[in-house]
Amino acid sequence: MSITAFPVLARILIETKLLNTPVGTRVISAAAVDDVVAWCLLAIVVAIIGSQNLLNSIYIFLMLIGFIGAMFLISKFLLNRLPIPENVSRNFLELAMMICFASAWITDLIGVHAI
Repeated sequence: MSITAFPVLARILIETKLLNTPVGTRVISAAAVDDVVAWCLLAIVVAIIGSQNLLNSIYIFLMLIGFIGAMFLISKFLLNRLPIPENVSRNFLELAMMICFASAWITDLIGVHAI
């Protein structure tokens, strides 16, 4: 597992005209999942190392697992309820930004804001 240079990989796939092929789709999807997992593991390690004691580390870990679970549920709910438009409206963009800022605030409260 490694953190990829995602834009470089996408550019290579575009230049070789492989992005819209099954292989290109698998490669870019695997790179995205790999990056997310690697960054999450890094956030957990940094939070645990920065905590004062074992109880605080367990608290941070459990809160992070709860946050990830809540984000999956919220994402599933929003994707099922909201139609994804072809042209992104201002309201849709504002909702996305509010979710991003709320997520940043919550991770700051949990203690994994360093990543």
